[in-house]
Amino acid sequence: MNRVSTVLGRLAVASAIGLVATGAPLIVLYRPAGGASWLLTLHGLSSSLFVGATAAMLVAAAVGAMARHRAWVTWPLALGATAVAVAGSFTGQLIAWDLLGLTAVTVGGTYQGVIDPLTEDIRFLIVGDAEVAPGTYMLWLGVHLVVLPVAAGALGRVLWRRWRAWESERRLAEAAAVDTPLAVPAHDGDDRGRGPTSSGSA
Repeated sequence: MNRVSTVLGRLAVASAIGLVATGAPLIVLYRPAGGASWLLTLHGLSSSLFVGATAAMLVAAAVGAMARHRAWVTWPLALGATAVAVAGSFTGQLIAWDLLGLTAVTVGGTYQGVIDPLTEDIRFLIVGDAEVAPGTYMLWLGVHLVVLPVAAGALGRVLWRRWRAWESERRLAEAAAVDTPLAVPAHDGDDRGRGPTSSGSA
């Protein structure tokens, strides 16, 4: 992996950490308006950075891999990371509900977070301009909170091990280049004037 891919990989890891750090509180603090707005902003920025970093890493890794005839190694991993990033951004918008349709109104009751809409008194949810059934919402919630993080962690582990392997190969190649003695060309005139030598007497 070249230096550009390494920098982009570290940027993707940093943005993924930002996604977890801002997304975990939103599970219980999310509200369509008002509450935890700064968390939503940071989460959105981390998501955009993660998508951009993985997409750029895909291009850089593919170009570098093709130059070293290793496209079959990096293409699936980088493409998978980009797909997970895009899917995470998409499903995150699907679970950001705007309104809740209740079977009965409880005086003084409040709903916040992305878990509260899973209660039995929710008839439907409004996400954007669409009416979403609780079962559909639960499906997207599971994909966003469970499936995609597990996939991202698995891909991250494989990419980390691949990067460590490439680093080891690079260091070994540099060490071998330093330790290899330079060939010294022979000169025809080195032995001129020297007579034959004998190990014994005539």
